[in-house]
Amino acid sequence: MNKDKLKEFVNALDTLSDEVKDWGVTMLSTDKPACGTPGCHAGLISIVAKELPELQEIYKTHLYLTNRVGNQSNYHYSIWADTLADFLGFENRRHLRDWAENNPKLWGNEFGEDMFLFDKAFIDDTKAYIDGLPKKLTHRDIINHWKQVLVNIEKGEKKMNKDKLKEFVNALDGLSDEVKDWGVTMISHDKPACGTPGSHAGLICIVAQELPELQDIYMPLYLLESESRGKRDNQYMFYVWNTALAIFLGFKWEQELEIWAQDNPELWGNKHGRDMFCGWRAFTDDGDKQLTHRDIINHWKQVLKNIEA
Repeated sequence: MNKDKLKEFVNALDTLSDEVKDWGVTMLSTDKPACGTPGCHAGLISIVAKELPELQEIYKTHLYLTNRVGNQSNYHYSIWADTLADFLGFENRRHLRDWAENNPKLWGNEFGEDMFLFDKAFIDDTKAYIDGLPKKLTHRDIINHWKQVLVNIEKGEKKMNKDKLKEFVNALDGLSDEVKDWGVTMISHDKPACGTPGSHAGLICIVAQELPELQDIYMPLYLLESESRGKRDNQYMFYVWNTALAIFLGFKWEQELEIWAQDNPELWGNKHGRDMFCGWRAFTDDGDKQLTHRDIINHWKQVLKNIEA
């Protein structure tokens, strides 16, 4: 999801007149209301396109590619759906719907896949009643939903300190090829040549040598933990390194970073961010492949790219 383009789209929607906002919507409709467009979600896209020249140009391209240039009717709601998907950074409407389905916390419910099909993608049709009658979906409902999607995305991004993530990624990228190619066993207590646990936390321990601030965060946590446990083997305290990284990146503790990754799969890169300190699937979908530091480093580099996109 291109956040900047989404913001453009939402801002344009918000400028529409109250009359347009209050028009009723019948999903999958091909009837033309006063606006001359299909009375559906895609119809609203065709209306707001008057405020977004880039959206209009994308529409013309899709129209040309589908060989319908000779028919200028606004009945092309499927093309308008593809147009919005393209504008927001997706290949087509199927990919946009998949994104919404796979990110229910960002979309706002579990029915994002139905955004061009059913009312329930925008309102809870089992609870929405006015004077005992089912509420009629309106453009305003759809507009308010998209506004909340933008809020949800911005809220998720604000928890990650992008500047600190960039420092972390740059330091990881500066490690030697020898270190990058070391194998990783998640939740490992074995010490490879680096003298750290052979895990994600072990990598954090190594790269901390290049990040004094990360070391400074780690040390008080380590001393506090060692006092409570009555021992001082900092190399084995992988969970302390996890928390140190979380704090460095702007979170309060390890679990908050894990939850951020889980709730933002489009930023983390998969649905398994909660397993970043305990499972290989947080970094690769190939369970037969030996996970290496390089895989983890490349994954963090992609996370940064996703947030900056």
